[in-house]
Amino acid sequence: MQAAYADHLHKPINCSDDLPQTCRPEYAKQREYFYDAEGMRRNLRDVIENGEQEFDALKVDLYDGICDTCASDYADGLLRMRATLSQAAGFPLSGSVIAQFPSMIKAAEKKGCVICWSTTICWSGYTKMNNSLFNTTQETATRLTLCLPLLSRPSTIDEITAIDLIATYMKTFGFGQRNLHGDGPHALAEYDARRKRIQAGLAQLVIVGAATVDSTCLLYRATPECFQYSEALHGDYAASYRQAVQLLIKNDYETIMNRITKENNQL
Repeated sequence: MQAAYADHLHKPINCSDDLPQTCRPEYAKQREYFYDAEGMRRNLRDVIENGEQEFDALKVDLYDGICDTCASDYADGLLRMRATLSQAAGFPLSGSVIAQFPSMIKAAEKKGCVICWSTTICWSGYTKMNNSLFNTTQETATRLTLCLPLLSRPSTIDEITAIDLIATYMKTFGFGQRNLHGDGPHALAEYDARRKRIQAGLAQLVIVGAATVDSTCLLYRATPECFQYSEALHGDYAASYRQAVQLLIKNDYETIMNRITKENNQL
């Protein structure tokens, strides 16, 4: 979202404080959409069998409904984002059993799904999207190619999950001043779902030769190929995530794991 506003205003936007007052209500509303979608995803895990898979199917269906709108020509990224959100709000979903519950998928939730994809949509110059969307194995595996080369020793799934989760919510866990994934209320409840995606992401990296796992199937480490992949990843998000991981690993693993345990016990 920040890139869309930056393209529209012709200046860097790093947080809501950088926006003029006229843009802040819209920006705040878009953040609400994000949490509407995230709340729907969490509710689906509890009320529908295979809720995560059905949510992914819904996202693919919605992607097919917005991709042409997003790919059209616009004067700037904010106009592209507004048009795409409008298209998403009115698109009739049918690609998931979730569509049987229209009260769960209102315009706000549809817009929120698109806001979730801001890590894969370049609003300020459309780049072709694919089905690698927010909170999927491929997105997690991409983030792990940034994380693993920075770790000083082979690490377990739980250790990697803790580092990855805190790196995206440094402010929430008391290690920094900024949350890469927003300031919403869900960070502390995300560990179990994040761990499953980390496990799947690591498996994908092992398959493509970007990571190895030891004979006990417990400890993972980056391969030279992973270092090469990591060096090819650039941009503000990649730089901020790397910096967060580098700050975290100055602590020992026990300190990091204890912070996760402490915060989860407070839920």
